[in-house]
Amino acid sequence: MHSWSQRTNICHIDSVSLLIIPINPFVPKVRMTLETKYPSNAQGVRVESLHRTQHKDRRSKLEIYHDILLATNESIDNGTAKPTHVQFRSNMSYGNLMKYLKELEEKNLINMNPLFITEKGMRFLNDFGKIKDIIQKIGSDYF
Repeated sequence: MHSWSQRTNICHIDSVSLLIIPINPFVPKVRMTLETKYPSNAQGVRVESLHRTQHKDRRSKLEIYHDILLATNESIDNGTAKPTHVQFRSNMSYGNLMKYLKELEEKNLINMNPLFITEKGMRFLNDFGKIKDIIQKIGSDYF
């Protein structure tokens, strides 16, 4: 049985698991277990602590491209985006971001100097969003 807390964005899955859903959409969801301990000095007092039980899912290359393009689009100020803003919004190390930015520039999805999304990059964002919506609809229809 799932219950949601809007203030904390925590989904209670069962008596021992929590799914932490961050407010920031660029931060991955984390599944935690709830471990109950009974300290010897406090009879009947429950102390609860959370422990990570799963690693975050790895993103595919297309998902990484999407996250970078979306972060670039959202970070645009005065017509250009700053790489460090894109780095934080896409949840990547600076070195990996630079590697992927070069790949995106080779595919003509972005322009590096100054950093902005090309029309082809905007089409990719739009198409990828449509595909994600279709996949989510299929998942909700069958699972």
